[in-house]
Amino acid sequence: MNADTELTNNKAAAEVIAGGLSAGFFVDRIDLNDETLADAYDGLKWLITDAGDIDTGVPGPMYYCLLGLPLTKAGTNFTGRSASTMYTNMANGGTFSTGIVEFDTPDTYELSLNNVTLYFDNPGTYDFRTSTITGTNTVDAGGTDFATDVALVKLDIDAPTPTNDAEEFITLEQNTAFIVSGPNVVDGSRVLVVNNTKSTILDNSIVFSGTDATDGDGYEWTGTYGNGYEIEPDDDIVIYVAHYDYDELTISRAASSSGITFTDAQVADDVIEAYGIEQSTAAGYTKFVADYPNIQFDFVGVGSFEWGPDELYAWYKNLITSEDGIITFFGAIDAIDAANLVIRTAVVDAYVSNPNDGTIAKGSNTISLSRDSGDGCPVDVNTDGSVVCNWGRVYATVVTVESGSVITGDIDEVAGKVWNAVLANYTSSGTTGKKLKQALSVGDFIAMK
Repeated sequence: MNADTELTNNKAAAEVIAGGLSAGFFVDRIDLNDETLADAYDGLKWLITDAGDIDTGVPGPMYYCLLGLPLTKAGTNFTGRSASTMYTNMANGGTFSTGIVEFDTPDTYELSLNNVTLYFDNPGTYDFRTSTITGTNTVDAGGTDFATDVALVKLDIDAPTPTNDAEEFITLEQNTAFIVSGPNVVDGSRVLVVNNTKSTILDNSIVFSGTDATDGDGYEWTGTYGNGYEIEPDDDIVIYVAHYDYDELTISRAASSSGITFTDAQVADDVIEAYGIEQSTAAGYTKFVADYPNIQFDFVGVGSFEWGPDELYAWYKNLITSEDGIITFFGAIDAIDAANLVIRTAVVDAYVSNPNDGTIAKGSNTISLSRDSGDGCPVDVNTDGSVVCNWGRVYATVVTVESGSVITGDIDEVAGKVWNAVLANYTSSGTTGKKLKQALSVGDFIAMK
């Protein structure tokens, strides 16, 4: 007789494990007592080779001789005695094949099963999406409670669909968790996740901004992936990320069972930084209101007043961090630079509007606000009052809103202004003007000026 090389416990340890196991002789049902399959194998081996009775009047060796091992083992693979033998209270620790695996408590199970029957004693939700299920399998149910309720059995999308022998009692779902993860998303950002294929919003939330352990962990959202669920294979998933201090970020991916992880870094918005307007200030502006039905930025107030494109842009940046604002106006205004703000009509076909009487005059700065369609000041033609704005391309070297230090005009005018500025600065060492003066005769230099 050869030694059993599959045993992992000594005899004393196996005896302790065996104390919680049972292998009935008259009822083909084996209780594994939530032991790992390896420990259960050792305990059962001790139980059926001990001289004591394994069942009423049935010593362990008699059981062994007549029925054989209740569980066989080859490495990490375990095989039940027969397809009709029921195993209950099974724990993980290897792949189990052949037999009936009984579940009496709705829960999430992480097992490795192959060619088995999954048997459910009670109604409720049994989640096997983190289990590995292979081969040809069956689901079945029994118990008095099933007269009024059902068991919901969840399987991973890639698991083979089992035969349902109790369709009136068991509902099968095959799906998997769909995780959208953005580990680098800055705290305080608003994230909008959209299923473009189905035209549905999946998530619209603010990334945590606080002081506890979750601070700085980025963004994560979990949905359901599978045929017939909120996310199906190859659905077009678009992620919009908005933050007052950063440029807008858009991610577009096709859905798969692996979910979406994006590591793109948000880029600081140098235009909002140049304007020097804090978000708390922008949030307090009352001269601008979002007109959602008409896709407009309404300028509201009593009578005539002034507005600044820098103020509008700051207000817009705050707007798109709101739940409704990100849905309707995300990407509407593109800050090309601090002197040029452009409404991107292909993204959001927006206008500005003055729904009241009076004239809304532009402030002293020379910042341009245009629509990329090139149709002048982006004011709705049906507006009641008037809005004054600069529009068209502004060419600028520096924009300082407070001092109005902006070089503007058409390209020829700008070139001339820059040339004059260069030649005017000919006294400082190292400047272009100084180098020109040194390279040219006095007469030529004066002529250039």
